[in-house]
Amino acid sequence: MELNQQVQSGRKNLVVTPGNYGQEFLKQNVPISLEEAVKCSNFIGETIDMAVELGVEHMLFVSHIGKFIKVAGGIFQTHSRNADARMEILTANAAAAGAQQPLLKELMQALTTEDGVELLEQSGYLEQTMEQVMKRTEYHLNRRSYGKTHCGAIVFSSEYGKRNHGSGELGRTGNAEEILRQILM
Repeated sequence: MELNQQVQSGRKNLVVTPGNYGQEFLKQNVPISLEEAVKCSNFIGETIDMAVELGVEHMLFVSHIGKFIKVAGGIFQTHSRNADARMEILTANAAAAGAQQPLLKELMQALTTEDGVELLEQSGYLEQTMEQVMKRTEYHLNRRSYGKTHCGAIVFSSEYGKRNHGSGELGRTGNAEEILRQILM
């Protein structure tokens, strides 16, 4: 359903997914109907802008790391043609988490964020790096919304989930639990 249709139907607290991976993650891990979720494709910034304009109170993005790592760097139009700094952003956050030069070089050479996640996992830096990523993501989401719509995110990796027999969740913004609670009320 479209964002404006959700608001017209009385919803002020929304779940948003950039695409099918997010929809699949939702279906398996979050107790919400897919009919209540909004798809936004690559238009993260425009979705936030519209939510603010429509008076949305809370918005939780559920996204694959390959899409949402860009938001941690302040990139809100996530199509690779517009900006593709995925490995640079992941590497910068790994450096902020204390990762050393050899790992940082490997991260910069990784072909995908899934490869980067695996490198971080093997080196023991995944959790600290994702804490940094989620802090930056929360900062940029709420900066974009001017604090008018409370925005948060859950980020996952399909491959990480397969390796660890779990949901694949890599991290949540600090406000994600509260936003999810508001959505489920």
